[in-house]
Amino acid sequence: MWSQKSFEMQQKYLGPRCRITYKQQREMTDCLKARLKTIREVCRAERKVAEEIEMKYGDNTTDDTLDDSLNSDFYYCMKHISLHCTEMMADFAGKTIEKSVSILGDQPPSEFQAVAIGSIARAEATPYSDLEYVFLIEKDTTEASHYFEALALTSYFLIGNLQETKLSYMAIEELQDWFDDKAKNGFKIDGLTKGAGNIPTGNGDPKLRNHFIVTPEKLADRYEQVLQNPQEEALRGDLTAMLSYTKLLFSYNKSGRGLLAIYRDKVASLVPNDVRKDMNAKMLQNDLEKFTLSPMSFHQKGFNVNVKKELYRLPSIILLDLSIVLDIMDDSSWATIDRFSSQNTLEPDRAANISFCLAAAVYIRLSAYLYHDSHDDRMSVAQHNEEVQEQASDTSNHC
Repeated sequence: MWSQKSFEMQQKYLGPRCRITYKQQREMTDCLKARLKTIREVCRAERKVAEEIEMKYGDNTTDDTLDDSLNSDFYYCMKHISLHCTEMMADFAGKTIEKSVSILGDQPPSEFQAVAIGSIARAEATPYSDLEYVFLIEKDTTEASHYFEALALTSYFLIGNLQETKLSYMAIEELQDWFDDKAKNGFKIDGLTKGAGNIPTGNGDPKLRNHFIVTPEKLADRYEQVLQNPQEEALRGDLTAMLSYTKLLFSYNKSGRGLLAIYRDKVASLVPNDVRKDMNAKMLQNDLEKFTLSPMSFHQKGFNVNVKKELYRLPSIILLDLSIVLDIMDDSSWATIDRFSSQNTLEPDRAANISFCLAAAVYIRLSAYLYHDSHDDRMSVAQHNEEVQEQASDTSNHC
């Protein structure tokens, strides 16, 4: 029922551009679902390796050498898992774009590249992460705008057919109140609602239509304007936070000219001015104050936590703030940390602490998603109170 209704809506939106039958689309969707399921099984198996390392900590961490060894083992294990998951998800996202091109039938009017931003670009992806992406195009023409808007919509429908997108997230009026929205919250595009819209066509605001269907030169100009003229919104994260990291998903490239390479070269040549560095120093202080979760204060009662807002985002945000302040950035969060260490930019203990925080945050978020089998950021941590612990101790004494 879902797939049939979705196909009808796709035909309505795309018209004669859509050159695929309902049966062909179902087969395509089933293939993508199977591929995504395999990725999740791989991540589940790899996570168990990290869990085994984590279990070694226990009560045997009084020796500093042991602590350092375990921290290093845990960091490199999570780095491997995160990079591997990111590569699998980038390949999966690239396949959806490639299949979307085939659904439209018409050849793209020019070279283009689909480029990830967000968690895939930072190499922190999970198999339930949102897809945030940009279409870098060679020429900004009316023909290109029409084609790539249609391509973006096609990719939205194809990803939506996985049935892991809440309809309210898509803000498509024709589908509201059509049936109970029981879709799992899983792999989906960033959304068409206010506060989202890190996708080619934007979030539905007419002023931002096709906001991320753009030439690399124009996107780099936007980045520079925001970087060198920071407003107060920078304290909450502005365009530079989203566009600092990028990763190629799919390339339709006849001549071998790399559009993403052009963008990266232009951004890499930019040097943040003193105003921007001062702003990021304030951002760093604000971010450290904003994340005040202290699990020990919940020792008696246990606690509930949103792992994304209260745990997961902190290391990535701090890394980005430090990257601007210190003018050091690499291809991913992991690579940036490694540069901090290799160049002795930070004291060894501080670099190690940030490394562990990133590894732990990715581990916790991946664990939460795999547990829920959903993009669900809730986590409940229960602690035994003293009375329960005493009862457990008495019971063990009688055994």
